[in-house]
Parts: sequence; structure tokens; C-alpha cells
Amino acid sequence: MDPDQINELSGDPNGPLAFTMMNHLPGFTASFLFAQHRASNTLMRGGFLDDRNTFGKTKAGNPRRAGTGKLGGFARNSNTLSQPTSSAYYGSSARRARLAGAAGTPQGKMAIGKGFRANHITARPTALGRMSSVSIFNASENAATYSPFQMASKVAGSQLRKNKAFKDAFYGGRDIPKTEQVTQRGMISMMTAGRKVDLLEGKAKYLPNGEGANRAGRRVIKAQTQVGRLAEMNNPVTRSNRAVGLARQNPRFAGQYMVPASERLAMARIASPAISGFGASGVSGAISGGQRVGLTGNLMASAGSSVGSRGMMGYTRGALGHIGAGGLGDDALKGANFAISHLSDALGGNKTRVATKALNEGVFKTLGMKRTLAAAGTKKGAMVLGTRAAMMAIPGLNILATASLVYDLGKMGGELVKSGANLAKDAVKSMKGSIDKPLFGMGYKDNEVAATSRARGVQAIQNSRLNARSMLGSEAGMMAAHFRVI
Repeated sequence: MDPDQINELSGDPNGPLAFTMMNHLPGFTASFLFAQHRASNTLMRGGFLDDRNTFGKTKAGNPRRAGTGKLGGFARNSNTLSQPTSSAYYGSSARRARLAGAAGTPQGKMAIGKGFRANHITARPTALGRMSSVSIFNASENAATYSPFQMASKVAGSQLRKNKAFKDAFYGGRDIPKTEQVTQRGMISMMTAGRKVDLLEGKAKYLPNGEGANRAGRRVIKAQTQVGRLAEMNNPVTRSNRAVGLARQNPRFAGQYMVPASERLAMARIASPAISGFGASGVSGAISGGQRVGLTGNLMASAGSSVGSRGMMGYTRGALGHIGAGGLGDDALKGANFAISHLSDALGGNKTRVATKALNEGVFKTLGMKRTLAAAGTKKGAMVLGTRAAMMAIPGLNILATASLVYDLGKMGGELVKSGANLAKDAVKSMKGSIDKPLFGMGYKDNEVAATSRARGVQAIQNSRLNARSMLGSEAGMMAAHFRVI
């Protein structure tokens, strides 16, 4: 085989390093699921820059607190979001001070550069499993803390804004203004985290004082702390009469029943603490009613920042059969009821009790194989059963995606190490020059391809010589016969 063809099949070992490494670039699916894995773990355990421990003592003898760091986030035992400091921005000292002073306002900017680096270009081992802070789920349009979901939420929201079925289901068929947020940042991660906590709640045990009696119980309580922060940050006030009245009085939102999270938070603080709201207190109130499997995921669905996000997350909670666990707000409960209604319609209509039992206790167990397949064959049945199957498979898919991504990144790193070794090898050869090469041949090393080519060449020469001798012999015989006759 031609050596050039061999290089084409096996890859050029002398090709550019960047192109060689790109051959092992992780695929979109693995990268997407890995990102969801990190984000859902952040919702369950907090960010690796949240809840920073105390260290040392001040001159006055008081414990020195690390705080939330320059990127902002949540301090220990706090549900109040801290904004980034001037050190979170690039540029001159005047620019950094100006951006830090405007953080969280319409004139402020998101601390993207250093936030991206802390979450994705870092040597922290904890960054492999979590993001830096729960603040990455901040739904405010003026969020200053870094969020990797900003672009995805806007693209998804722009598409759902045009979907008639979506608007009919959750917005009463009205048009959704471009200024109104449709999807919560990190909404899929919140669904994933809810499913993971469901599995923990099935194993969790608690002491009479509410503390966790085993590891699963302690992890559930930790996750509920993050849900409280999420609710306080994005959904501090529900649609109470006082909040709706304030929204109607605002000329920017005249005629609308929902306003952005930042405005709801501002109106809640102006009105009075007496306004009934979800927030961290709402989460604590729901938990005080007793721990149940599915409660944390339901509270997370209710903590969404928009009608659409709460409705879609509620739909997944209903599809998983946790509508009876409590903690579902109006919009989330509406979405959960949609899931039951869809399965009821798929079973022939007016089968709400059967559909509820099937989703709560098991679809195949309640309906049997034949009825389940028949329901899955309808549009509404495929929607609710597909959602249920996808949510149940997510924890395992996240683990597989993480393993796949780590493998691909390992191969990319291997190419870098291999390139370094080849560079060192070439450098040694260049330094040695011809000092240890023989006088004849310059160190030529034979191989199978060259040997085969030589053998075929020799064979061709031999065949050529034999043919020439045969032709000359024939001509000589003819000439001898001619002259002998004469």
C-alpha cells in the first residue's frame, strides 16, 4: 500500500495539534447532560463558593469570615444574594468600581469573564461536580452574577412565545410581551435536581426535631436550603391581591398580571412584609408541615421565576406522580393537573382517578402493558409518559454523560502529552545531528512497504529480461532457418 494512503487512513501524526485534539472534542449531548449534572448538584448542595467557612481571627478576636467572595453569592445561613465586588470585573480601577456600584441595576453588567473562568477554566476538583453558586439561577434581567443559562433561556423563551398550545395552556391564550420572561434560567437543571431529590427522599429519615437521621435526610435538608434561596431570589411574592394591585398601578405593566422577578421583589419590599409570599419563608412553612417524598421537587417547581417555567416544571412533577406531596403553587399545580388530564384523555376521557393512581403508584402496575402502550400511542399520552420516562432516566444519563465527557477530555489531554513527547524527541534528534549515524545509509530503517516495492520491481525487471531473451531467440531461429535454405 502507498505510504500516503496509510497516512490518510491512520491520521497524519505530524498534523497540527489543535486539529488532532479537536478529533476528540466531546459531543453536544454529553456536554449538555454534564452541564445539567453540575447545575443540579449545585441546587442540591450549594455552590462551591457559597457557604464559605470562617477562618482565623481579626485583631479584635472575632472570627474572620470569608464571605461570598468577589463573584457574589450566598453567605452561610443567609438567603440574601450578595452582588459581585469590583474585583469581579476587568479593566481599570475606575471602571471596576463603577460596575460594582451599578451591580444589580439596569446600568450594571454581568461579571461574565471571571465568572466563566471560575466555573469552567479552573483546577478546583469540586468544579467537576458543581457550579460556583446558586446565584447562577438568578432570573433578574439585571443579574450581575454570572449565569451560563442566559442565552439558552432567551432562545427557548422566544420560541415558546410563538407557540399557541403553550400560551393556551399557561397564559390563557394571551400574547406574551417580549419584556416578560418566559423560561427560568436553568429550568431543566431544576427539573433534574427535583428528580434526584425525590430518590433521596425515598431513603431519608429524620429526627423528631427535624434534623436528618441519616445521610440522605441531611442531603435533603441541604437541598431545601438551596430551594429557599432560589425562591427568595426569584419568586419572593406570589400573585396576592396586594401584589397584583401594585403591578396594575405601575404604568410599565398596566394590564398584566405578572411582572419580572426584580420588580416583584422591589414591590414586595415597598409594600410590607405582611404580603403573603412564597420566598424562603414559604418554603420553610411547607417543610414544617412534614417531610414527604416529592415535596422538595414541588417546592423547586413553585420557585420558578415565570408563569411558563412554573407551569412546565409543575407538569413534570405531575407526570412523576408527586402532585399529592404538597408544595405546588398555583401555576405549578396547574401544570401538574395538565399532566393528569393528558393521561386521562389518552385513556379515553373522564379517567382522572385512574390517571392519578397510575402516575402515583406506577403506570404499568395500574394500567397493564396493553393499556399503557395504547395510551402512549396518542399525542397527549406520549407527551406525559415520555416526560415521565425522560425524568426517570435523567440521573443515570447524567452519570454516563459525565463519564463520556471525562473520557473525551482525557484523550484530548493525551494528545497534548503525546505532542510534548514528540517535540522533546525531535529536539533530541536535532541536537544529536549525524554524530551517531553510519557512514553509509544515514541510519535508514527498512519497512514492509519498501521491501514489497523492491520485490515487485525486481520481479518486473526479471520478467522483462526473460521476455527479451525469448524474443531474441525466436528472431535468431527464423534467421538461421532462412539462411540454411539458401
